[in-house]
Amino acid sequence: MTANDKIVQLRQTIVSQLSPLIDRDYYLLELPYYNNIGDALIWQGEEDFLATLPHKCLGRYALETFNFPAIPDGTLILFQGGGNFGDLWTKHHEFKMQVVERYPNCKFLFLPQTVFFQDKTNLQACAERLSANKNVTICARDKSSYETLKSSFANTILLVPDMAFCIDSSRLPKCETPREQDLLIVRNDAELQPTDELATLMQKSNIAVHDWPPLERRDFYTWLLVKFSPIVGRGLLDWYCQTIYKPFLVRCGVRFLNRYRTVHSTRLHGAILALLLGKDVVLYDNSYGKNSGFYNTWLADCENITLRR
Repeated sequence: MTANDKIVQLRQTIVSQLSPLIDRDYYLLELPYYNNIGDALIWQGEEDFLATLPHKCLGRYALETFNFPAIPDGTLILFQGGGNFGDLWTKHHEFKMQVVERYPNCKFLFLPQTVFFQDKTNLQACAERLSANKNVTICARDKSSYETLKSSFANTILLVPDMAFCIDSSRLPKCETPREQDLLIVRNDAELQPTDELATLMQKSNIAVHDWPPLERRDFYTWLLVKFSPIVGRGLLDWYCQTIYKPFLVRCGVRFLNRYRTVHSTRLHGAILALLLGKDVVLYDNSYGKNSGFYNTWLADCENITLRR
């Protein structure tokens, strides 16, 4: 299957799975007010998908700007999709739990998540907290996450692709004359899985080695806004990140990948964006199998991408 056919297929799966569930006006929470292009791509895909539905957003907030206002019973609350459901990124995960517990009579939809718990005790504790609310639906974005959730949680569990596949194609201009040089995206955090193959690839003269550009330099202005948002106002931070910063990160990612012909990536969304831009892609697994899990669930039959473990 070509990349174009695969993208159409995954978008159709997302629409068929999620459209019936978003049946009223909603809040969108846990937005990524930080410099990771991958999470900005998820957010943009969510916004472009939600814009096709007849319901309106009642409020968009990051965990730094959500101050737990009064929300009427029955309101739909959406959580940003991504890879922080579990005990690896504890601040984000605990925020999700607190919101569900603070609004027990609301309806909750976790947009597509990768699930990973280092400690099974934490998994069981999370299952108990979420299973107490029967109005919670959790979308897993790979089969392993789906099986973990189905075996431990009493909530409704769905298998849904990553929301970045819903980014409107008008945001993804393709470069007609990319460089002959290839790109290797190497993450520099707890999810990196070093291998001999990666080490060898990094030494080749025809490979440009980078992480996402904003992660290679300090974004002082956004950091300052986040840190002092209680003083300067949460509304200013929400406006800046939603109106200026998210579009900037998406454009930055597109310009970055468009320079190269083939993309090797240790980041899942480096691979996803490269596919959306028509590149050939080599995907390397991360430390806990997130990348291979997504590939095996959704991309194994796509001729434009291969997996290295």
